[in-house]
Amino acid sequence: VTHKNGPTRTQVTVLLQTPGRALERVSVNAAELAHAERAWTRRELVGQAVVSGTVVWVPLVGIHECLGVVGLRVARGFDKESKPGQLLSACANQLATAIERAQLSSAVHRTQLEAETERMRSSLLSAVSHDLKTPLASIIASGTALATHRHELEPEVVEQLIGGVVSESERLHRLIQNLLSITRLESPTIQLRPTPEAVDDILAAVLQRLEA
Repeated sequence: VTHKNGPTRTQVTVLLQTPGRALERVSVNAAELAHAERAWTRRELVGQAVVSGTVVWVPLVGIHECLGVVGLRVARGFDKESKPGQLLSACANQLATAIERAQLSSAVHRTQLEAETERMRSSLLSAVSHDLKTPLASIIASGTALATHRHELEPEVVEQLIGGVVSESERLHRLIQNLLSITRLESPTIQLRPTPEAVDDILAAVLQRLEA
């Protein structure tokens, strides 16, 4: 960020700490990065003489850690106890507070998303467990009747029980396929493409399934 004020020119560089606990390396050379890292690790103002003047590096000290540094390119250097040094330190503290608030808000949002995802997963597992039990119970009941009383049953009843086993097995297969599809939705490469569906078709399928 470069700020121009009449004939003077002030350049401000902000380097933040990366998730890997290192300092960003953008828009700075090796010498500038070395001074920036010194201010960051020692949490103190560090001056660096350059051709066009001085670069003053000030740490962005948060509550728990140093979040990064601010580099200010000026014509003449100053120390921490001077008025420009105190003003720059105050600005750095305000910036560190703003960054921490943004990071905290992001962390809270991620926590809320994770909690909501866990609640949805629990609800899904509960619903799927109930849906899986229904066709399994029908298959077991029909299979048990066929295994123990087949010779005592009418042919029509036998055909009905076999048909029930087949239909419920197909339903169970569809449920498992849907469950596997849902687990794949967590992949970042999956893109949902919602499409409109006719409500009467959905209700008709539900009524047909529950008719028995």
